[in-house]
Amino acid sequence: MNLPNLNVFYVEDIPRSTTLYRSILDMEPVEASPGFVLFILPSGLKIGLWHRPAASPAGQGSGGSELGFTVEDRAAVLKVHQQWQALGLRIVQPPSEVDFGYTVCAFDPDGHCLRAYCVEDDA
Repeated sequence: MNLPNLNVFYVEDIPRSTTLYRSILDMEPVEASPGFVLFILPSGLKIGLWHRPAASPAGQGSGGSELGFTVEDRAAVLKVHQQWQALGLRIVQPPSEVDFGYTVCAFDPDGHCLRAYCVEDDA
């Protein structure tokens, strides 16, 4: 069975996005060229940043998906919220209760949605 293991985000500014995701993921990319950057997370998931004008086939806009970060508890959600604010991300959902727990959402400069959340049994 083929299992998905790579998310690619089309970005307008590779250096800006590399700096941002280096901070968000707290790691260095394993591959970096002028048109593509690759991060490999400890889980094995790969996050690619592809310069939108160089992507083939060309991407069709942004949005419609999320990159989710599971955290331990509400305090961790609040910490991520502070970190994302400090990075200048646009917070589109401040820390709040949702059906599955507690969450915060932000958009990166290219409109990709980032969500940090903790699952709560009584949510």
